[in-house]
Amino acid sequence: MTATVAAKVASIGAHARQAIRDGAAGELAAVFERCCYVTLDGNWLCIGTPAIGRGPLHMIFQPRQAKWPRRRGAPACVQQDLLRIDGIVLDLSRAAVWRPQMPSGWSRESLAYGLAALDALVARGLPEDGLACLMRDAVVARPAGLIAQAAQAPVLELQRLMRTDAREQACAASARKATLLVPLLGLGPGLTPSGDDLLGGAMIALRAVGRTDLCAAIWDAIAVPAMSLTNDISRAHLAAAAGGAGCAALHETLNAVMTGRVERIADGVRRLAAVGHTSGFDALAGAVIVLRAVPASGRD
Repeated sequence: MTATVAAKVASIGAHARQAIRDGAAGELAAVFERCCYVTLDGNWLCIGTPAIGRGPLHMIFQPRQAKWPRRRGAPACVQQDLLRIDGIVLDLSRAAVWRPQMPSGWSRESLAYGLAALDALVARGLPEDGLACLMRDAVVARPAGLIAQAAQAPVLELQRLMRTDAREQACAASARKATLLVPLLGLGPGLTPSGDDLLGGAMIALRAVGRTDLCAAIWDAIAVPAMSLTNDISRAHLAAAAGGAGCAALHETLNAVMTGRVERIADGVRRLAAVGHTSGFDALAGAVIVLRAVPASGRD
């Protein structure tokens, strides 16, 4: 295969890096304005410009001469640290591997302080579309949007699950309760539907606050249904979220909120607003729903 463009990948998510194995093969599966998706031996990778930000599935490079992989179905293959696709070769030999930084040194007090600052910030307005409105409180009133109305019952179940402790989560009954979150899968339009984004944000926050038990129960409940209820790209992002990894903007916002570093929250929210149509805010809504329940979950 003759390469017409060569570029060095600047950053690659840890999940994507694991898929870059010599001899791995697949195809260009989807093409969008700012990114494209490649499958390699069944693993999904997102290739994009710096505008897409860092993430577990993301490979970031700067196209030369405005060249971009565009021929859907074009073969892709890995030869050592080179990814060849649609006449373009990407060099990963010096790519920095990105992993999310988990929050440390947080407390109930710092979390309460951060949530109050976030509430004051988003009180100025949230997107009308998607599930951002549930960030405030899913219990208080009936949401205005049809998608949010459909999500309200599963979100309330997520809140109930957060009120049980880790020992209770180990029982089969609690695992069955997590299946009540399945209606969120595929809920809403878009490449990653709002319900999927909310579930992903919730699982990431659960990992961040140490509730790996509940995160695992949710993933066990939704992993198989996700194969038919949502698309492959969204399911790949959900799988990464089950391991605690999402977009960098979400992790930076969560870290700021949990540690009470309020001066960093506004920038994180601004960056999340640029993620998809409502994806960034939908993921933040899932994370905030979990964070609001932390005092009731028994964490010291």
